[in-house]
Amino acid sequence: MLNDTELRNPWKSMKTQRTMSLTVQAWEVLGDLATEASTSRSEVLEILIRNAQEGKLDLQEEKRLLITS
Repeated sequence: MLNDTELRNPWKSMKTQRTMSLTVQAWEVLGDLATEASTSRSEVLEILIRNAQEGKLDLQEEKRLLITS
């Protein structure tokens, strides 16, 4: 059962700390996006991930386009 502290986020879902590897550039861009949105890097990732899932984003195609541009 989730307690009140665990559910104090817009997603009403338990959060936990994770370790990820990102390029320095990606970390900086993530920070810029977070600053622009007045939120945290983790919230930016949460929003992007949920948006990609709902939009059925083709991640392989997006990666290809980013690398070739």
